[in-house]
Amino acid sequence: MNPEFEQNAWKSPIVQGALDDKQKLRVLQLIVEKLRFDVVNNRLPQVLCHNDVHRKNFMWTLSPQTDEEELIGVDWAFTGPGAVGNDLGELVGNSMYFFDYDPYDVETLEAALLDGYLAGIADNRVGIDPRLVRLGYLISISFWMEYLPGWTAFTLPTDSGVNVQAMYGHSAKEVLSGWVHLNAFCLDRADEARSLIKQLGL
Repeated sequence: MNPEFEQNAWKSPIVQGALDDKQKLRVLQLIVEKLRFDVVNNRLPQVLCHNDVHRKNFMWTLSPQTDEEELIGVDWAFTGPGAVGNDLGELVGNSMYFFDYDPYDVETLEAALLDGYLAGIADNRVGIDPRLVRLGYLISISFWMEYLPGWTAFTLPTDSGVNVQAMYGHSAKEVLSGWVHLNAFCLDRADEARSLIKQLGL
């Protein structure tokens, strides 16, 4: 991602055609600020996180106790402490990246997941400022998106060897369009994170 390196994502013709100079500068700014965001993230309430959240790691099953459907998580290899809300950012990002959900309707998924997360906190009578939950989410999805230019450069060229249609269920052109939209969305969420960090004095 470093533009000074001879081989980097920014030199890919696909990336150059998809992301203008303003978007490139916003991505590079976020990478420079990553340490600052990480420090703030560590100051947020820490909880147990899955740290590999995507739809394929969750499934419905019948509970042997109640014979009712329940949602279970699998593949807990990366489980560990993380900031409240962090898993949400990864879930939203992965859902958009793999086209498990329409990238152009990301705000709907975001709102539903945040509402559900906050409802779970309330059900367990845990007193956490909802702004801290949102900040953990915002930082997480900001971290997540920095790889999008690299994924674009590696995955989408016709000679990449990747069967884009089979992997994502969409053509390379459609995938690129969705990722560009996701990139802009994540950068906007990074802007919101900066404002919230200032507002909370973190």
